Amino acid sequence: MNITPLDIRQKQFKLKFRGFDMREVDSFLEEVTEQMESLVRDNESLKEQLATSESRLNEFMETERELRNTLMAAHKMSEEIKAQSEREAELRIKEAELEAERMLAEARRVIAKTQNDIEELKRIKERFSVKLKGLIEDHLKMIVYEERQERLERQGQTQAQGQSAARQTRQEAPAGQQGLELPENPEGEAR
Repeated sequence: MNITPLDIRQKQFKLKFRGFDMREVDSFLEEVTEQMESLVRDNESLKEQLATSESRLNEFMETERELRNTLMAAHKMSEEIKAQSEREAELRIKEAELEAERMLAEARRVIAKTQNDIEELKRIKERFSVKLKGLIEDHLKMIVYEERQERLERQGQTQAQGQSAARQTRQEAPAGQQGLELPENPEGEAR
């Protein structure tokens, strides 16, 4: 059974012969009542403080739990971001390596084509040089041939003029000299 300060204040004792001094008992009861009231007030205040502290503790614990969850989520997210960044970096490196290999292959192909083109141009130049030399030689032969023909024609004309002059001279010459003819040199010119 819980005793309240009011219970103490209102408590009545039976009187007996040679009993207690009533004033002393009432005074003591009044003092006990006041202390009890003070203790009850302190207890209520402490209960309120405890409830407030428990409430704040629960709030702190909830905040701590949320912070811990947030930290764990942030850590997990940072690990995922790190892993994703590493995967992306590896992918970019592989892409760059593939692009470099493609560029090298293209450069090698261009170099090989250029070398083939150079070789082909050298062959074309060689064929052209051979044809040009042949053409120059043919033209030189034609020039030599034409010069020879022109010389032969001049010699032929000179010879024909010499024969024509010799015929004319025979016709005009006295009868005793008509049988003499001028000998020809090996080139066909008259002496």
